[in-house]
Amino acid sequence: MIYWVIYDISKNKIRSKIANICKDYGLKRVQKSIFLGILTQNKAEMLALEVQNVLKKQKKDNIKDKIFIVPAGKEDYAKKIVMGTLDEKVINKPEVIFLE
Repeated sequence: MIYWVIYDISKNKIRSKIANICKDYGLKRVQKSIFLGILTQNKAEMLALEVQNVLKKQKKDNIKDKIFIVPAGKEDYAKKIVMGTLDEKVINKPEVIFLE
C-alpha cells in the first residue's frame, strides 16, 4: 500500500531523526516534511513505533509536534492532483511508485 508520512515538528534534531527513519523505510521525500512510498501494513506499524519512540524521548519539546502516517490505495492515488514543480520520478509517474 502507498503511505504518506506528513509531519510538523518544531525541533531540527527531532525532524532530522524522523526524516532519516522515513528514508530507512525506503520512503521518498516529496517536500521538506512529506514522504511517500510503499509499505506493508506491518512496516507501517513498525515505522509508527519508531517515530513514537523518538517523540517519547523528546516529550517536553514535542508537545505541539504532529505526524500523520496515511495509507492511500492505487485507485485513490491515481486520482491525485499535482500542481507546481515536483520530482516526476516520485509523484507524476505512478508506475514508479507501484513497483513491488
